[in-house]
Amino acid sequence: MKSKRKHIILILSALLIVLLIVGGILAVQKFHLFGNPAEQKKQVLKAYMTAIEKNDYEKMWSLLSKDSQKQVSKEDFISRNQNIYEGIGTTKVTISELSLADDEDVLSYHTTLLTSANEIAFDNQVDLVKEDNDYKIKWTDSLIFPELTADDKVQIAAEEAPRGDIRDRNGALLATQGEVSEVGFVPGKMNKDNKEGMQKVADLLEIPVTSIEDKLSASWVNDDSFVPIKKIKKYQGDYEHALASEDADALFHQHLLEVPGVLINTVTERIYPLGESAALLTGYVQKVTAEDLEKHAGEGYGQNSYIGKSGLEYLYEEQLKGEDGCKIWIANKDGDEKQVLASKLIVPAESITTTIDANLQRQIYNSFASDKAASVAMNPYTGEVLALVSTPSYDVNLMVLGLSEAKWNALNDDPNKPMFNRFRATWVPGSTFKPITGAIGVNSGKLDPNADLGHSGLSWQKDSNWGNFSITTLVEYSGAANLSNGLIYSDNIYFAKAAMQIGKDDFTKGLDNIGFDKELDFPIKMETSSYGILSTETDLANSGYGQAQMLVNPLHMASIYSAFLNSGIMVKPVLDSFDKQSQPWLENAFSPEVAELIKSNLASVISENSSAVINTHGATFAGKTGTAEIKTSQSDTSGTELGWFNIFTINRDHTNALLMVSMVEDVKDRGGSSYVVNKTDEVLAQYMQ
Repeated sequence: MKSKRKHIILILSALLIVLLIVGGILAVQKFHLFGNPAEQKKQVLKAYMTAIEKNDYEKMWSLLSKDSQKQVSKEDFISRNQNIYEGIGTTKVTISELSLADDEDVLSYHTTLLTSANEIAFDNQVDLVKEDNDYKIKWTDSLIFPELTADDKVQIAAEEAPRGDIRDRNGALLATQGEVSEVGFVPGKMNKDNKEGMQKVADLLEIPVTSIEDKLSASWVNDDSFVPIKKIKKYQGDYEHALASEDADALFHQHLLEVPGVLINTVTERIYPLGESAALLTGYVQKVTAEDLEKHAGEGYGQNSYIGKSGLEYLYEEQLKGEDGCKIWIANKDGDEKQVLASKLIVPAESITTTIDANLQRQIYNSFASDKAASVAMNPYTGEVLALVSTPSYDVNLMVLGLSEAKWNALNDDPNKPMFNRFRATWVPGSTFKPITGAIGVNSGKLDPNADLGHSGLSWQKDSNWGNFSITTLVEYSGAANLSNGLIYSDNIYFAKAAMQIGKDDFTKGLDNIGFDKELDFPIKMETSSYGILSTETDLANSGYGQAQMLVNPLHMASIYSAFLNSGIMVKPVLDSFDKQSQPWLENAFSPEVAELIKSNLASVISENSSAVINTHGATFAGKTGTAEIKTSQSDTSGTELGWFNIFTINRDHTNALLMVSMVEDVKDRGGSSYVVNKTDEVLAQYMQ
């Protein structure tokens, strides 16, 4: 019992010692913080500077001495500090080297501000006074900057770095800084009762009339001011002649100018000379949002900056944006420069030269403009991508100038999806996949290209286990059911048999070897081609002729077809003009012998298959058509069809070496793939001249 009592006493004694030690430490810390005047003064200054960084001007005001609060009103104090610190883009405030003068009333320190014009660093000092047991700051304007007086102003001026151009392979502009029109009012020239005029302009520009009223009521506006309302496309051409011929764009400008007080000026803005033809390729820029500024903090963006939102503008944003110059200075009451606080020189933007051929881009667009289509054109030997086209499209210039809510909704609600980038997507390839099946089969040694797999009429099934399912084809032909005839007559049954003969393992191995389920090495992110699970025999059979779950991206398709021209090497598609030398993407897609065999067979497809015959245009072509069925079951008659045509020149030295892949949606009852052949022929007629 005594031992237990002794043990308890020892524990209590130990706890008492610990409490005394902790209490002593806390007492020392308390004295250091609250009993040490020098430390208290430093803590007050630190709290004030932290409040600047947090834009907490109420807190800053609360730390001022009573006498300071009498000298400057709370409203004026907050306004002065907010306008300066936020106006110069202050994002970080750091103080160091804090020390007290001999009389201990003045605290010296070093300040560093991170602003829109880089760093501002200076030495400063502050007087503190004790009031009600707390130290308070004696505030003057010099606390902001040592040379600043109450009569001075802090000014900032930005020098915008012009955005870099985007050019095609021949120097033609795809995106640049160009002229647009800016519609505005001169208040002194408006009618006294100007509501009718403002409403007319609001209706023409498709904006709320309140937005015009708000701009006209700004504090800086006087009778002679030009008050910008909205930017619009600049009218190009002979204006007077266009009015006489009742041109819609010219009449639009005239209707605006009929309103008293309206003036249309010319200003500089981002423009896209190809407009709809390349909208889904170039993308567009827009003014930064609060989210953009937060995401790109410290990267040189300001509230009036533009940033690439999609396409090449987004992809090459870092090179195209440059860095704005900026200068911050103190101006005296007369507006004269008193002291430069910081300056940052402008860093010019880079211009981007692409491999795109603007003329070909426009030609393809014009041919397919009325369709839901995707086209890819490239030099099959170098990999230079010459065109990336998605139709229908939209006028990309309007995205920069500003779309009305009605037009924005119309674009998004359009059933033809003009803002959907079809060349980035994957599609059921149909018969354009048959050469790939043949190449995989022969390359694996599982398919003899000369072997006759047997004729089965227009319908075939392996055995009764397939139930009601069968493979159908459109044309019966004489001669062996071999690879060459299978391609020329686009025999679904031959390629279904070929896929089954190859077998699932070798078939999928061959697909993996040519980039399926693998991201395409290209600056613009494309959807990944895929073949699904192939869980049944019929899946494998259907995949052999490009159906089932087979999905291929058009640019990936072009790269696969390039292997037929490059001894089995799939060329890497390139977009940057500096990458003009041929680069392999996948080097062993097929053997050289297999590649040559498929190329020869595809040349026969063009020369012997009536549905794929085109004008020669002075070149020798090879290629393959395809019509992919999109339906829920074999008996479904309500489904749609995709039409394809892949074509390439087979002469390496031809001036206009070309590989073009085009896909059109909804070609059912419009000629199937023949519809795409005719559209492609229109393009070749112009390009191959």
